[in-house]
Amino acid sequence: MITEPLVVGQSVADIVSPVKADGSASLATLSNVTYTSADPSVFTTAPDPNVPNGAIITSVGAGTANITYSATATEADGTANTITGADTIVVTAAPPPPPQPAVALVGNFGTPFPTPTV
Repeated sequence: MITEPLVVGQSVADIVSPVKADGSASLATLSNVTYTSADPSVFTTAPDPNVPNGAIITSVGAGTANITYSATATEADGTANTITGADTIVVTAAPPPPPQPAVALVGNFGTPFPTPTV
């Protein structure tokens, strides 16, 4: 799960791993892993050729959409079954530009004192 929103134009790596029903790590071997964006106008996804079970998510437009995962999990005894999962991806518009830095000093004059007597 991404803990902070992506900004339009950012990408993030995603790697899936199998878990057991109790939430602990599974030693099953994954194959046929797929990643699917529910809304390609928010983000796209493509396999990462350099990372087993990995993908690259690229933000496209502001919004919220789910990513779904599917894979074949093969256990040590050779049994195999299809497993799935999902996460929510939030993409925000580009952040505002940083504030302009200070570059000079200016004087702000008050009223002259004391007032002259006539």
